[in-house]
Amino acid sequence: MSNYTTTANGWMIGAGYGPALSAATKARMTRRAKYLGLFLVSPFVGLAYLVTFPLVGLAMLAWMAGKAMMKSKAARPVALAIVAPFSRPGSRPPVLDTPTGFLVNVAPRFAHACALPTKGSLSAMDIRSLIRQIPDFPGPGQTYYDLTTLLADGPGFHAVIDRLAQRYAPLGIKKFACMEWRGFIIGAALAYRLDAGFVPIRKLGKLPGETIGRQHEFGHTSEPIEMSVNVISPGESVGLVDDMLATGAVSETAVMLIGELGGKVAECCFIHEAAALKGRERLEKRGLSVYTLWSD
Repeated sequence: MSNYTTTANGWMIGAGYGPALSAATKARMTRRAKYLGLFLVSPFVGLAYLVTFPLVGLAMLAWMAGKAMMKSKAARPVALAIVAPFSRPGSRPPVLDTPTGFLVNVAPRFAHACALPTKGSLSAMDIRSLIRQIPDFPGPGQTYYDLTTLLADGPGFHAVIDRLAQRYAPLGIKKFACMEWRGFIIGAALAYRLDAGFVPIRKLGKLPGETIGRQHEFGHTSEPIEMSVNVISPGESVGLVDDMLATGAVSETAVMLIGELGGKVAECCFIHEAAALKGRERLEKRGLSVYTLWSD
C-alpha cells in the first residue's frame, strides 16, 4: 500500500510513484494545479468584485456630494445633520474630508442604523396611553403619572427612544445628564443609542467622590441635588433628560450645575409636561429650549 503525502501545491503524490516522475512532469502537474485553483476561485473573486465595486462607487458619490454641500453655507448644516448620527463619538463631522474617512466612519454606522429594528411608529397619543394614571397619589387630589407601565411595554419603550434619537442625533450631543430615577432609564438608553455619555444627577449623598451640589425648591422645602465633577468638559454639548416637567425647579437647578462644570445645555427633554405648573415658562426664561413628547 502506497503512502500519500500532501505537497505544497496541493497534489497527492504517491511515495512509490513520486521518484519515477520526471522534473518536467512534476512542473506540468504543478501548473495544472494552479490553473485548476484559479478556475475554482475566480467565480468567488468575481462575485466579491461585483458586490464591492458598487458599494465603493456609492461611497465615492456620497463623499463628493458631501464635499460639495460642505462648501455651500446654505447646504453645510444639512450635510452636518446627515453625517452627525453616523460619525464616531468624540469627533467633529470631518468624515467627509476623504473617501477613506467616509468609508471608515459613516458607512459602518449607516449599516448599523439600517440593521437596527425601528419600532418608533407609535404616535405621542399611543405612548401616552401606556402611562398609567394613579389618582390621589402622592396626596389627595393629585394624579401620579406612572412611567413604569410604559417602560414595561417593549414596543412603547422602543418608540420613545426612537423618537428622541431621531430628534437628537443631528445635534451632536456628547453627554446626557439625567435625573433619578426614571430619567436614568430614558437617558441611559438614549445615550447608548447615540454613542453619547451618561451623567447621573442625584440627591445629596448618593454619589461617591468629589461632587458639586445645589438646592432646589420642593414644595415649601428645599432639597439639594448633586453631580460628580470632571464628568462634563468645558463647552461640551449636554442634553438634560427627565420623565416629567412640572414646576421646572429641579431642572433649572440641574442646568445650573451643568453650567458650573462648563457644559452647554442643548435642550431639556421630558416625556410628559404638566402645562398648568408652568415649568416650560420657567426654563424658557433662562433661554433654554424645551421638548416634551406630550403635554396636558
